[in-house]
Amino acid sequence: MTPPCQRCGYAHSLYGSTSAIGRFSSLAPLYRADYDGSPLRATRAQAHADMCDHYATKENPS
Repeated sequence: MTPPCQRCGYAHSLYGSTSAIGRFSSLAPLYRADYDGSPLRATRAQAHADMCDHYATKENPS
């Protein structure tokens, strides 16, 4: 089981909170955190940080 994040308190994993966009194209994929309006990022780690920010700022009501 993934322990809760020390910053936001949510138990999110690196792969469970982001999506790859364009993964099957000939170009490098972009990544997005799994919430509406999240920005496209060059790396999965950047999208993961966006997801953590989303939870830490209480934009997510859970």
